[in-house]
Order: sequence, then C-alpha cells, then structure tokens
Amino acid sequence: MIKILISGAGGDVAKNLVILLNKNFFTITTSSVLKKYKFSKKNIFTPNITSKNYINVLAKIIKKESIDYFFPCIDAEIPLIAKNNKKLKCKVFVEKFKKVLNCHDKFLTFKYLKKKKINTPYTAVLNKYNIDKFSKPFILKKRVGNASKGIKIINSEKEKKHIKINKNFILQEYLSGNDYTSGVYIDKKNKIYQVILKRNLMNGCTNECWLVNNKNISKQIIKIAKKLNFKYINIQFKVKNNKVYVYELNPRISGTTAFQSHVFNTAENYIRENEKKEILKKKNIKNLYGKRCQKTKIIIKK
Repeated sequence: MIKILISGAGGDVAKNLVILLNKNFFTITTSSVLKKYKFSKKNIFTPNITSKNYINVLAKIIKKESIDYFFPCIDAEIPLIAKNNKKLKCKVFVEKFKKVLNCHDKFLTFKYLKKKKINTPYTAVLNKYNIDKFSKPFILKKRVGNASKGIKIINSEKEKKHIKINKNFILQEYLSGNDYTSGVYIDKKNKIYQVILKRNLMNGCTNECWLVNNKNISKQIIKIAKKLNFKYINIQFKVKNNKVYVYELNPRISGTTAFQSHVFNTAENYIRENEKKEILKKKNIKNLYGKRCQKTKIIIKK
C-alpha cells in the first residue's frame, strides 16, 4: 500500500487531509506536540521545526517508513521543506523555494502579484512614513503569519496613533465585501481544476463556506492561475467592481481541503497523477454549504 507522510498532526489542515486519504492509503503523521494521534494509522514525534535536526529527522522517517508521498501542512515549514526538498527521498507536495518564499512573506506576495500584473490591494511595510498613505479603514498584519491570525482593522485616528512601528508588519488597503478562497490544481497536461468558495472567518480560519459557481470569477481565477503557474495554489481574494483582488497565496493544502474534495480531491489526484492513473473528474455540484465543527460538516449538497 502507498504510504503518505503528513506533518502538523493536530492542526486542521493535517486532520482534514488524513481523513481524506485514510481510506485508500496508509497515513503516517508527524507532530512536535502530540505523541499520540487517533486519526492517522501511525504518529511519529519530531522536534520543533526550528530545530537544526528537523529536516534530518524527516529524511530518516521517510527512509525508515518507506514513505512514497509527503504533504507538509505547517505554514512555517513550507519554505524549509522547499529549500531542502532533495534531501527528502519521496514525492513532496511543495513548489520551488523562490516561489514559496514569495507566498510566505506577504510584502513579497504583493510585489510578486504586481510583477505578474495581478490585481492586489496596495501593501507597504510598516514605517512612520507609510502610515499616512493609507486612508481608513486599513489593515495591519504580520509580514509572515498564517490563518489570517493577528490581523487588525484600523478604523480610527486613535487606533492609528497607537500603532507601534515594526518592520515585521505590513499595512494593507482594506477591501470590503465577501471573502473568497480558491484551490487551484494544474495537471501535467496543463488542465486547470478549481474550487471557489465564499467564506466567513472565525479566529482566522474558515468557519462557514459556500460553493461558488460564477463564470466571471472562475474565468479570472483561471487567468491568475496561469500567470502564477503553481502545481497547486490556494488563492485568497475579494471582489471589487467585478474584478478579483488577490491578497494572499498559500502554496500548500488548505484548511478547506475536506470541503473542496466534494468537488475535486487535490491530494488524491496528485497521487493518482504520479502513479500514472487517470485524474478523477471534477464533480458537477451546484449547491454546497459547510460549517466547521469537529470536522467539516456538509449541510447542503445538490
């Protein structure tokens, strides 16, 4: 049986991925927090990703357990995995280091999107000269972070005056309206598969989501995906004047993977493609609504 390694046991991304793959594959998880994990077939305790031995430990696990595929699921480890990909003797679900770095640092993401001529909200590194360039409301957030955590919307002069200058933060134009996320997969024949969701956030994570079937948005996401040219990319965006504005890119399996799999299962199809099997077709579903609880719960499916 094909063996899958998944990092970040205990986190939402890993949990959803394990549940998705458990039926057809032997899943092994890693964690620097949990010594036991009930969802995977086996869990292996590892040092924290800040440890100098982290990559070497992963390499040993991959060799000892005869791992075929590795899905890294921790935001902070993605650049590290991309940089050391060749040391891990299996198929690793990660892009090239430079492309990953452009997603990891949100100011680099802004510059990357501008270079690719993709609409994106204006963004600047926090300093005393940049604050007055932004009209209220605007967003204050870390250059490097995950799951939209630590984001603050600055609405007043009082809040603005209390901002402490820190080059590790960015200022970003605030765009009102619905929040969207899209998982996009490009196969070896350059066919693009996408799932677009409208979502509500809670504590930085998707709490509720709805499947979106909108030709205008879909067409724009396909165009953006071609410009970015990632094997898989999670695109977070808003829509302004009927145009998609991308504010964040995640080059990893997303927290809404389980929900998206009801339309297109990215992880399984990545494995199928590498095993020279036919990719499972995207399902033609018109209505789908999910709410996060212990696991993704599908409320409506037609």
